[in-house]
Amino acid sequence: MEARLPAEVKQQTDQLKTLGKQMQAQYDSPEFKEQNKHLKELAEDMKKTYSSVDFKQQQAEIARLAVRMSVPPNNPELKKAHKQLEESIHRMTDYINSPEYRKYLKDMVNSASGNENMDRPEKPEKPEKAEKPEKKEKEEAPEKPENQEKPNSNN
Repeated sequence: MEARLPAEVKQQTDQLKTLGKQMQAQYDSPEFKEQNKHLKELAEDMKKTYSSVDFKQQQAEIARLAVRMSVPPNNPELKKAHKQLEESIHRMTDYINSPEYRKYLKDMVNSASGNENMDRPEKPEKPEKAEKPEKKEKEEAPEKPENQEKPNSNN
């Protein structure tokens, strides 16, 4: 059957065999085999580490702590402090929105700026207008003809 194959097909088959041998040689190299051996050792070490009893216990402890941390504490002192904080926030908000505080702010701003009446701020004095220099008369430009005909280039 090989005798009946065209020479071109035989040549392509030989080229494919050669390329296959070159690719196989890359995987048969000592460097590749050493790297492959190293990776297998690392995989074994990881498998031993993650399947050990100590690691499983650590995972269980972490899961237990996570559940414990997600539940809010049932501590009466913390609840009391939280309630006091909310009351303080409410009182502070009421004070900030009160007319008394607004008057205090207005007085502080007025004393800082030296202006006692904030509703009518003092107007600054206007500076005197600068004198304008006299304009020189422009030289007359030559007059342009009004209707200039453009030559037609459609000829």
